[in-house]
Parts: sequence; structure tokens; C-alpha cells
Amino acid sequence: STLRENDYSVRKDNWHYIRYDAGEEELYDLSVDPEEWKNLASNEAYANVKAELSGMIPKEKHPFVPTDPIRWADVLSGKIQFYQK
Repeated sequence: STLRENDYSVRKDNWHYIRYDAGEEELYDLSVDPEEWKNLASNEAYANVKAELSGMIPKEKHPFVPTDPIRWADVLSGKIQFYQK
């Protein structure tokens, strides 16, 4: 998903990775930190997790598609697309 243009958020398994346009990063292990209090992005022990999740961010930018209010169930099911292919 995207937050603002060129900010990205990726979730996989128990991980949540966020990369902002200015270069800041956040990484959370949701299995032990569901409220996302401890940012692990600068911890080298998690470099492989961060690399995997950042690799899921599209290399090319796509224009936003205007939508009505978004329900997460619709996003997860694929009913709502955030960019056009």
C-alpha cells in the first residue's frame, strides 16, 4: 500500500515495513510488537527481512487511482487496486 506519493508500506507474515520518500525506514515484528513501538529498521540483525520487504516495493511509480473510502477486506481480496497496470 502507499501512504503518500512515494511512501510505501509492506506487510508480510508478521512483518511491517515502511519506507518514506525522504529515505526514513520503519520495520516492526508484529508477533512481538503489534502496536509498532520498537522500530527495528536500523538493527542489522533484521537486514535480510528489510531487504525482502523493500524488494516488494514497485520500481516504477504508478498514478493513483481515485477511490471511495477503502475497506481493508476489499484491498486484501483484490477488489480494490491502488494503481493501474
